[in-house]
Amino acid sequence: MKRYLRIYIAILKINFVYLLTYRANFINNIISALGWGAFQIIWIVLLTGKRGTFFGWTQDDMILLTFGYFMVLGIFHFLFSRNFDAFSRVIDRGEFDAILLKPLNSQFHATMRIVSYANLIRAAVGLILIIFWM
Repeated sequence: MKRYLRIYIAILKINFVYLLTYRANFINNIISALGWGAFQIIWIVLLTGKRGTFFGWTQDDMILLTFGYFMVLGIFHFLFSRNFDAFSRVIDRGEFDAILLKPLNSQFHATMRIVSYANLIRAAVGLILIIFWM
């Protein structure tokens, strides 16, 4: 377990260097994630504007659910999403054999290679909004 923790810390450091190399991409990802979150809140306000409820859910309940979804989606995209996107490219280019031959668990290596720090900020914003909303 300690071995995988050290490897994951090294992966986080490598991805942080990548983040510092492409700062504009990082800022663009943050803006787009927060924009989609704002769009979801506007959609809920428009949906529940006249009646106040939608299928028994009040506006406050739906907004709290959206903040939770925002946080969970941020964690998912931080850890897994970019790796799942890259998986078909790895197979297409013939790089999957190299992953299988490494002395590291291939499932761990294939799904934890790339992290997205912008989505970590998305998850943190979701958590902060949940705390303030309650």
